[in-house]
Amino acid sequence: MRDAKRRIETVLRQAFPNNEIAPRHFGELLVEYAESGVGPPNLVNEIETGGERALWSFAWEAMLCRHLRTQGYEPKARRNVPAPGLQNRACRQNHLDRSGCAGA
Repeated sequence: MRDAKRRIETVLRQAFPNNEIAPRHFGELLVEYAESGVGPPNLVNEIETGGERALWSFAWEAMLCRHLRTQGYEPKARRNVPAPGLQNRACRQNHLDRSGCAGA
């Protein structure tokens, strides 16, 4: 995952060349999302090649994932669905699990 972190940080430094805070903040958020297994497996490649739209889309998903975890939910990835990540299913109760979320 170190390689993914480095690659994400590179993209963010390019996206925010005169900002010391945003790359660190969004970097932590996106790395956490990538490591969680909830984000799509091609997250880093999409951020590198998808431009600003992909970056903001994944940043939003990562923020939602973090928020749900702070509320006691544990989003789970479902790899056999057409839409990767949290898209269109994060808030459905049947795809969220409150069990085993101590300290999440």
